Amino acid sequence: MKLRSMKNRVLIALLAGAVGGAAALAASKAWAGDGQFSLSSGFGLNPEEISTAKSANMLSTSTIGKYETGPWLLKLTVPYSSISGSAGSVAVAGHIIAGNAANSTQYGLGDTSAAATYNIYAGEASNFGVNLTGKIKFGLADKFFGLSSGQNDYAAQADAYQNFDRFKALGSLGYKIQGDPAGISMNRVLYGSVGGAYRLNDQISGGVDFSLSQSPTPIEPGQRQLSAYVSHRINNSFKARGYLLQDFSNGGSDRSVGAAVSYGF
Repeated sequence: MKLRSMKNRVLIALLAGAVGGAAALAASKAWAGDGQFSLSSGFGLNPEEISTAKSANMLSTSTIGKYETGPWLLKLTVPYSSISGSAGSVAVAGHIIAGNAANSTQYGLGDTSAAATYNIYAGEASNFGVNLTGKIKFGLADKFFGLSSGQNDYAAQADAYQNFDRFKALGSLGYKIQGDPAGISMNRVLYGSVGGAYRLNDQISGGVDFSLSQSPTPIEPGQRQLSAYVSHRINNSFKARGYLLQDFSNGGSDRSVGAAVSYGF
């Protein structure tokens, strides 16, 4: 428990330092014309049905810091999760699997992740573009409570977009290397998505996305998810977003809902 508390304090200190430093730089005149810093916070609720007798709920909140400058986008994400399971369910690295003999709740800071995206090509009037992203998920959260595998994960991803006036077509393809926790052999995962976004006006936009991935562990199916979102720009600084996600991975109709608010400096 002391180790868990120490890890949580380290993560909070890292986040506070990164966010505070970035916010100070974003507010300075030196950065005013070079880029934009934004902070967002939101929640997601994911109820999962393991069988007719076993179920679990995962409530997660995330604080995300982004900095955009030129062709670069830098992103830091720190999640906090609460996983409640009925008898027969247990969490392993944020995934719900069968296993526990009694009702339980695990909660705490999740694995912090950092990502860097570079726009390698932007066509005329930004009609077509390609981004490359590298991402690291640090296995710093408490693995005893099922919030982390205790290992680092690495991913590389390519995204392409094509603008058609108010509509934007989107596609991505990525590859993830997951660290192997004790007793579990994690698969290397190929994943991708296709979707589109439509801008209704200067304030409101929405979109849909369908994503697929290979099985992350020997006991889990590959991912098949359909999501839809609506985004509303309240003013030049504030933006609100809500989403609905349906997971077809287990042949059922598990749904997740979430919302987030972001502020740009």
